[in-house]
Formats: sequence, structure tokens, C-alpha cells
Amino acid sequence: MGRQAVQEEGFGYCVQVISVRWILARQRNCP
Repeated sequence: MGRQAVQEEGFGYCVQVISVRWILARQRNCP
């Protein structure tokens, strides 16, 4: 059960990183 919680936490972190990179990319493309 602990391992599953760690996987979920890591998944949430990856989603945050991807979303931040996506937002930065949009801001960079749109002046």
C-alpha cells in the first residue's frame, strides 16, 4: 500500500512538471 502511494505521488509530480513545461511552451510561442 505504501508503494502505491509513492507511485501516485510520483505520478502527480510528473503531471505538474509536464503541465508547467506545456504552459511555458505556450507562453513562449504566444507573444
